[in-house]
Amino acid sequence: MSAFLTGKLLSLILFGIPAIIWLAYLFIRARKNTTVPPPDNTPRNTMNLKFELPQVSYTQEGSGGYFYYKSKDGNLSGWWDFTGGETLASLTVPSEAEWASKTQIPIIQRNAVLHYIGRETVRQQTTIGHGRYEIGPNYILIYP
Repeated sequence: MSAFLTGKLLSLILFGIPAIIWLAYLFIRARKNTTVPPPDNTPRNTMNLKFELPQVSYTQEGSGGYFYYKSKDGNLSGWWDFTGGETLASLTVPSEAEWASKTQIPIIQRNAVLHYIGRETVRQQTTIGHGRYEIGPNYILIYP
């Protein structure tokens, strides 16, 4: 082996390998001391829109009570009672003629609101959310 290659090999052993090890140590140490903030799992709404689902709640007074529908468009409350027979309960809702004055919700949304109340009532008030509902002129019937 030539003196030149021997010198290069000796330089690599004396200065190169320890330098690489030293740089690796500094890199690992720097990574350990770096505090990474926890991930921010906050949902991002890039369009700056707010989506709020309407709320349906119930009170009980004996064999009946009141149900309440609350949304950004308006509110609705009505009487509900246990019915017996094939149906579990009946919810009284305003007729089409009374709708706008009693709810402040546009009449065009009436069908969607009644279906939402029916679905939520089945989901919240029946066994494991199983059941069905039927919408009439001024009522919603809940079936098991």
